[in-house]
Amino acid sequence: MNKKTIPSEQDQFNSIKKTLMHLKGKPLTIRTLDVGNDKKVPSIEKYLTKSPNPALGLRAIRLTLAFPKIFKRQITAILRASSYGI
Repeated sequence: MNKKTIPSEQDQFNSIKKTLMHLKGKPLTIRTLDVGNDKKVPSIEKYLTKSPNPALGLRAIRLTLAFPKIFKRQITAILRASSYGI
């Protein structure tokens, strides 16, 4: 979360794969990007806008819909790594 750039698909794949390998077949829950308004995340701050109601700002599904490339990168990494969780 404290990186200056959004992790690449390969970076995310490597992290997920490493975690799955350590879990040895146990389940893993992965959440897609959803940054609370109380968090400072340098890699996405430029994408976020100030909102009159920060709780309803550009978060969760609204962030995904506004920036589908970020979501696609995450989903692709998850799908690629999923075969290592068997």
